[in-house]
Amino acid sequence: MRKLPRIPVDKIFDDITYIVPIYQRNYAWESQIEQMLEDILTTPAEVNYYLGSLVINELPDHRAEVIDGQQRLTTLYLLFRALQLDFRKDALQFAARSKYTLTLKDLDNLDPLLGENAYADELIDGYRIIQNYLQEKHVQKTDLQKRLKHIFLIQIPVPKNIDLNHYFEIMNTRGEQLEPHEIAKGKILSVLNSSDQQAAARIWDACADMERYVQMNFPMGVRRQLFGENWSRLCTADFDQTAAYLNASASEAAVLDCAPGEKNPTLYQLLQAPQAPAPVQAAEQSQTAEQRFESLLSFQHFLLHAHAALLLASPNTAFSASAAQPTEQTERLLDDRYFFDNLKKNWSDEQQAKNFVFGLLRCRVLFDAYIVKREYESGFPQQSQWSLQQLIQRNNKPEYRSTWNDPVENTLVKTLESCLRVTYTSAKSMHWITLTLRFLLSTEPLGESSVPSAKGSLLQELEKYCCEKVKNAEFDKHSGFHIERIVFTYLDYLLFRDRNEPSIKKMAPANYSVPNNWSFQFRNSIEHFFPQHPDSSFQPWDNETLNCFGNLALITVSGNSKFSNLPPKGKIEYPAVAAQSLKLLWMAAMTRESGCWTEAQALQHQTDMSRILNEEIKKQLAAAV
Repeated sequence: MRKLPRIPVDKIFDDITYIVPIYQRNYAWESQIEQMLEDILTTPAEVNYYLGSLVINELPDHRAEVIDGQQRLTTLYLLFRALQLDFRKDALQFAARSKYTLTLKDLDNLDPLLGENAYADELIDGYRIIQNYLQEKHVQKTDLQKRLKHIFLIQIPVPKNIDLNHYFEIMNTRGEQLEPHEIAKGKILSVLNSSDQQAAARIWDACADMERYVQMNFPMGVRRQLFGENWSRLCTADFDQTAAYLNASASEAAVLDCAPGEKNPTLYQLLQAPQAPAPVQAAEQSQTAEQRFESLLSFQHFLLHAHAALLLASPNTAFSASAAQPTEQTERLLDDRYFFDNLKKNWSDEQQAKNFVFGLLRCRVLFDAYIVKREYESGFPQQSQWSLQQLIQRNNKPEYRSTWNDPVENTLVKTLESCLRVTYTSAKSMHWITLTLRFLLSTEPLGESSVPSAKGSLLQELEKYCCEKVKNAEFDKHSGFHIERIVFTYLDYLLFRDRNEPSIKKMAPANYSVPNNWSFQFRNSIEHFFPQHPDSSFQPWDNETLNCFGNLALITVSGNSKFSNLPPKGKIEYPAVAAQSLKLLWMAAMTRESGCWTEAQALQHQTDMSRILNEEIKKQLAAAV
C-alpha cells in the first residue's frame, strides 16, 4: 500500500495552489481557531503532532482541488498571513467567489471606501482572531515557525478520474472512522459481564447525546426509577442498582447479539453492536422538538472533564491543586492528546469500569442542570441565548425550569458561567467545569431525592475561582494585549452583579445604566477606545496611557472592525457595539457626559475599575480564611 504523504505545515503552501471549489461551504471555523492554535502552541517544540487530513483532487500544473479539510487549510493560510511569513499569497484560491478573492488580496490593507459588503467578514474575523491570539499569548514568530516544522497534515489524493459526487456519498455514509470515545466505550464494555454490558452501553449512549438532557435518553418506564418522580436528579446509589433497573426493562433496552453461554463479545463486536434508541413518547418528541440545546462540550471532552472531576473528588486521589492554578498533571487530564492514557484506568478491571460508568451518569445529570448552555429558539436557529435550567416532569412531560428557584441567583450563576465560557474557549482550558462538577459531586447526596445542601454556594465557589484567576493575572502590572481576558470579562460580571449597588451608582457617570437583560457575547478583540492610529486631527497619546487598562475594553472582532480608527465620539454612535462590554458602556457614558475622552479620564477610569476588582479580590480572600 502506498504510504500517504505526511506534509509539514511550514511547507504546505510551497509548491501547490489549492483551489476551494464553489460547492464547498464558506469559511466558518471561527470557534475552532483558538483550539487549533492552542494545540499547536502547547505541543513541545520537538514533538510531532498531526492536525488531521487534507483530501485533495490533483489537477495539472501543481494545482489541487480541496475536497475535505478546507476549514483547517484556510486557517493555516490566515495564520501564515498573520505571521507575515514568506510564502505565495496566491497559494489558496476560492473558485467563483470574488468577495473571497478580494479579501485575501487586501487582507492587510482593507479599503474602507469599498463599503462593508465588499469583503468576506468571516475571513476578516478569522484573521483578527489569530492576530489577537498571537498578541495576547505573546507568541514569538521564530518560536512558532520552529513548532510548525513538527506539525503535520496527512495529504490524501483521491484516485484519478474519480466521480467526485460518488466519492462524497461514500465519505458521508461509510467513510467515517471510529471516534476515540467509541473505542473507549468498547474497552469499558469488554471488562464487564454480558448483563452489565447491556446496562453500561445504555448509560454510555444516553450520556453521549450532548444536545438533550440525559434523562430524555431513557424510556419513560425506567426514568422514574433512575431520576425520581420529578426526573430532576439521579436517585440510584451505584452502578449495580442502576443496572438492575435498566436490565429489568430489557424489553425497552438495546440487547447485544450474544448467545447464552457464549463468551464475552470481542471489542470489535461491542463497537459494532447497534444500540436501540430508548423509545420516546410522541408528547415528549413534540416537547423536546421545541427546545434545542447546544452543549459547551463535545462528548469526548465531557468524558475528560467527568474523569478529572471524579478523580479529584476522590479522597484517594494522588494529587491536588488550586483550581485557578492547575498543575501539569491536572492540565494533562483535560488534554485530548492524552485521551486514552487519561482514561485507561477506567477499563483496568470490572469494578473500575462500573464506577466510571455510574460516575459518568452522575456527572452528566449535574452537567445538564448546573452548567450553562446555549438554547436556540424554535424555528430560529440563528437566535440563541444562555440557558441554565433543570429538567422536571409535569404531567409526564418534560419541562425546563431555572435551576435555582431564586431568579436573581439563577441569573448570576448563568452570567458568571457564560463569562467563563467566553473567556476560556478551548475545552481543555475550561477548568471551571471540572471545578463545578467536583464541587457538586462532593455535595450531592447519593441515592436520595433531596436538593444538595451546598447548591447555593456554587456561585461563591465560582466567584472565588475567578478572583484567583484575576489575581494571578497581575493586571495592575500589565497593559495592552498583555492583560488577560479574564480581567475584562470578570469586571463586566461585577458591573452587572453590582449594577444597583450604591457604591457603583456613586462612582458611575450620571447617564450610565446597565440593561437588566444584558448578557455576554463571544468577545476576543481588545479595543483601544482612543485609537492606536488616530487621524491627523488628533494628537496621539503616549504609549503608556494609550495601552493602559482605562483605555481598553474587550469586544467582538466585528465590533472592532466597525470601530476601526474612529475617535471615541464616533465610536459611541454605535451603541450596540458599546453595549457588548459594560466597561466600554461606562467609558461611552463618560464621553457623553464630558463631550470628550482624555488621557486624564482614561487614567481615572483605570483607577476606578482597578478598585472594583481589587476590593472583590480582597473580599474573596477574607471569606476564604
